Amino acid sequence: MNRLFRLQPAGLPDGSRGSPAATPGSVAEFPGTLEGCQRAWISARRVLAPLRDAPRIYYRLVRGSRCASTARLNGLVDDVILAPGTNVTFTTRANTLIISAEGGATNLVVTNGPPSGWNLTGNAGTAPGVNFVGTSDNQPVEFWVNNVRALRLEPTADDASHFNIVNVVGGSPANYIASGVYGSVIAGGGALSYFGVAQTNSILADGSFLGGGWHNSIQTNASYSVLAGGAWNSIQTNAHGSFLVGGYRNAIGASAFDSFVGGGLENSISAGASSSVLGGGEYNSIQSTARAAFLGSGGNNTNAGAYAVVPGGRNNSANGNYSFAAGRRAKALYDGDFVWADSQDGDFGATAPNQFVIRAVGGVGIGAPPGDALLDVTGNMRLNDYDLFLRAGSDRNHGLGWYGGTKTFASQAPDGPVLYGHGGGLLATTRGGVPNWTLQWTPDGDIFVRATVNATTFNPTCDRDQKENFTPVDSQEVLERVSALPITRWNFKQETAPHLGPMAQDFYAAFGLGTDDKHIATVDADGVALAAIQGLDQKLKERDAEIQALKQRLEALEKLVSQLTSK
Repeated sequence: MNRLFRLQPAGLPDGSRGSPAATPGSVAEFPGTLEGCQRAWISARRVLAPLRDAPRIYYRLVRGSRCASTARLNGLVDDVILAPGTNVTFTTRANTLIISAEGGATNLVVTNGPPSGWNLTGNAGTAPGVNFVGTSDNQPVEFWVNNVRALRLEPTADDASHFNIVNVVGGSPANYIASGVYGSVIAGGGALSYFGVAQTNSILADGSFLGGGWHNSIQTNASYSVLAGGAWNSIQTNAHGSFLVGGYRNAIGASAFDSFVGGGLENSISAGASSSVLGGGEYNSIQSTARAAFLGSGGNNTNAGAYAVVPGGRNNSANGNYSFAAGRRAKALYDGDFVWADSQDGDFGATAPNQFVIRAVGGVGIGAPPGDALLDVTGNMRLNDYDLFLRAGSDRNHGLGWYGGTKTFASQAPDGPVLYGHGGGLLATTRGGVPNWTLQWTPDGDIFVRATVNATTFNPTCDRDQKENFTPVDSQEVLERVSALPITRWNFKQETAPHLGPMAQDFYAAFGLGTDDKHIATVDADGVALAAIQGLDQKLKERDAEIQALKQRLEALEKLVSQLTSK
């Protein structure tokens, strides 16, 4: 038979009978069994009184009842300490349940209203600021899991500059925020033993946050910093205002304040490299000589210049201030250098400050991908009055440029392009992959043309002021030599058009003019022709005089004959 034990309410005489149905709300009832107490029927001085109310029997504890110190009521031990027993339920039917203790002990009063304790299933009717879980003195509050501390809310000492500030330490009991630090948070992580090694997360700076992970630290005076997670990462002394996201063995060095490391493996911003950003990758470093530098990712890159950039790649160095290095083994060693290196495994870099150098064996395309040239430009180019030099290094003896106005070439300002070379040059053609030159000029200024020159007028220089070493010419001798000069009809081997004239060898042998016996200068041919004409004219005049004399003699003879025949 089930039993229900009833606490005697005030106003109900000892020994009275009743039942929940007979006296609703007048008693507090709980079901269970009673051990170690004398059982009796209703009596003013007996311990218990059974109340029969089929189908159950009710017992009530009467005023003045005594049980042995070892008595148990479903696991509730004696009248000093009550430990919860199995399936013990207190059900109140009145407005107040009073459990009293003798010897002046404090009473526990449960009234009809909001409870004075926090239930495992939650509470209703609480008022924030009035009802709370925690301490009312300057002592920390800890939450434990599996008998190990998991969260600690620790107040800090109030002074003239600090008031009502709480630090939060979550995760392993090995984690700590140093004494004298204000307003910092460790969210979790850490371990008393992780693969046999203690892993402590720690903060030694005000206003900082450490998210979790293993063996991470925000060190002294690195205030207002964030270290999100990862393992064996550190924001070091005086690196205030810095942010390290995670990864493994990354560091923001001492006094590298206002800096950022995104993650990766063994990346570092060295001491003093303030306001710098290192995105990730592996074994990258921003060195102490840098400031406000950027290193994106990649591996084994270094940045040692102020305001310098290495976006990624491998084994790149931006050591100059305001420099840029990207790709593989690009070396921007001087201020203002921009170095871009392709995937070849060899160092490539600038040789002086403020250079823009590119290594791209597949070619560089501007306006379109490159074809078979190292530089392929789709679109117009403008040199803006500057020269295009054709040789490497510091050689400026070969080039193309515009000259005019105050920019002169050999004291000339043609207002046009000038093509020049140290040893002369050629104008040439290429047909079917076969090169063929058309015009050549020499260092002395001579020009050789291999093809027909078509022109309306050919106007060579013939100024007396441009000439010297004048000597008279025997035009008769020149005429004789011209008369002896072989003249033939022929054509050049590279063309079929017929020509007529002497050979240069014969002309040179006859007159000794020109630079060699392979060419006949037009000025020499003209001079020889004019001299021969003069010689011929002289001969003609002499002949005319002789003819005139003979004519006069003939006329005289005719006159004489006429006189003789008339007699």
